[in-house]
Amino acid sequence: MSKRKMKKIISLCIGAGTLILALIGAFSPNTFDKISNALNQLSDYNLNNSSNNTSNNALNNAIDNNTSNENTTSTQTYTVARVVDGDTFKIMFNGKEESVRLIGVDTPESVNPNKSKNNEYGKIASDFTKSYLENKEITLEFDVQERDKYGRLLAYVYIDGKMFNKVLLQEGYAQLDTVPPNVKYVDDFKKIQQEARDNNKGFWGKFF
Repeated sequence: MSKRKMKKIISLCIGAGTLILALIGAFSPNTFDKISNALNQLSDYNLNNSSNNTSNNALNNAIDNNTSNENTTSTQTYTVARVVDGDTFKIMFNGKEESVRLIGVDTPESVNPNKSKNNEYGKIASDFTKSYLENKEITLEFDVQERDKYGRLLAYVYIDGKMFNKVLLQEGYAQLDTVPPNVKYVDDFKKIQQEARDNNKGFWGKFF
């Protein structure tokens, strides 16, 4: 018999017992005592069973909540203070300025210390990201790793309900740059890049 059915039966018994006590309690003290003791035992069982269920439910909810919070989009908003290049920008994070590196995409270089690696396409990508993000409110979604080896935050970036990582791929201003274990949207990114490539979007056919 399931616990739910058992609890229903116990509740019915308690209700019926209460009615019986009201009818016969005044006329038969011995019977009253016996029924009262039986009802107390049933009530104790019901309370203990309910307590155990409550504890189990609390534990299960805690596990579910912990799982569902993994790799989700934060409700915290941040203002993009400055765009560094096409795939990197600055925000205030936990009281200090931090660099954010977009996960899964790579734009041409524009601010590399080795100036020979910088090019006009990097400047175009950087300007596009500035026009889209600078001084705007964004939210971040993290993957398995929160930071890269340089200490930068690694994130999927959302603005006005759109993931900007995907926007760069759609417009052909970035290429797919997959670095495990941060591969949550890699299949989506591959499809988007292929569409941009097939349609010669952005830098496809020019630089990529």
